[in-house]
Amino acid sequence: MQTANPYTAPKAAVGDMDEQEYQPVKTFSAAGRIGRARYIGYSIGWALLVGLCAGVIAAATGKAGSTPLHLAVAPTGAGGTAGTGELQLEIVRMLLAAGATLADVDHHGVAVADRIQSPALRSALAAERPSI
Repeated sequence: MQTANPYTAPKAAVGDMDEQEYQPVKTFSAAGRIGRARYIGYSIGWALLVGLCAGVIAAATGKAGSTPLHLAVAPTGAGGTAGTGELQLEIVRMLLAAGATLADVDHHGVAVADRIQSPALRSALAAERPSI
């Protein structure tokens, strides 16, 4: 008994193929080598598109030029944030300890001290830093 050599060429008959014998191109299929390469290409394309849209949205909303301290003193206006003044004050204290100043300006030229709207935060910071 003779075992088949896995390295021999296939002995299939080669003939003319009709149009019906071709498989249609599956543009969004991840099967096979080309499908995996296509999947990677589409993934990279979508990631670039989402990143570009996120950058445009960030630039349009005006948050892109604000410092972290500007964002920390700004009121959120979100529901469920009542009673978080102590947390906000702690975050502001940590940013000030890390080197941020109340005189820092954003891309509109507004200083951090001018952005503080909470009376409790303003009075707490005024007690620590009389320059407010």
